[in-house]
Amino acid sequence: MFQRSSTYIMTTKEGSPHLMKPLYWQGYPPTEYADRIANATPIYFNKLIAQRQTAEIAGETEKTVLDGLKKVGYIITMGDDGSGFLFLALKRAGEYYLDVGACQLIIDGTIKIKGNTQIERFTKTGLKFTDGSELQANVILYATGFGDIRDPIRKIRGDEVGDKLPQIWGLNDEGELRGNLTWSRFFSKHVALQIKAKQVGVFGERYSAPR
Repeated sequence: MFQRSSTYIMTTKEGSPHLMKPLYWQGYPPTEYADRIANATPIYFNKLIAQRQTAEIAGETEKTVLDGLKKVGYIITMGDDGSGFLFLALKRAGEYYLDVGACQLIIDGTIKIKGNTQIERFTKTGLKFTDGSELQANVILYATGFGDIRDPIRKIRGDEVGDKLPQIWGLNDEGELRGNLTWSRFFSKHVALQIKAKQVGVFGERYSAPR
């Protein structure tokens, strides 16, 4: 496996419970209460909490896995300012792997790792890298993550429509996530109240962060 850039690693067996158990886990508060608690603080404030959780996970539950990956040359990141999974998901929707077993295969050498270079070009038998090395391969599988979600819309409707589309993912200047349908469970009620307020003529000026 060729690793183009660093990756944040968290196992679903150890890391995920450490991160999610206070709210979203079997036996913990009902979802409606968990949603309310989770959304009670601004995202950028949650970053401070995420930094602490990420440090705890890396130093306790995931230390053996992370040390093993580093020994075989896997490039690890702790995320945006050490905030781990949360802000990589919110800002990029990528650069992380929630491990379900592949990490141990990498550590054991079953999956070989190549990194610290970039692909220069394809060859008749595989890949050539910018450091001069070559890798023989019968099949090359791309695992480059998600592109801009607006690109397929642009292909279907053209640049005239595509140029009008706002960014659909990532955090805006106020720290709010753009276009996240997964939060509709909680925020759809607020949107409905705003629509009703506009219909009856009592909707005031929208708050916006000072620039």
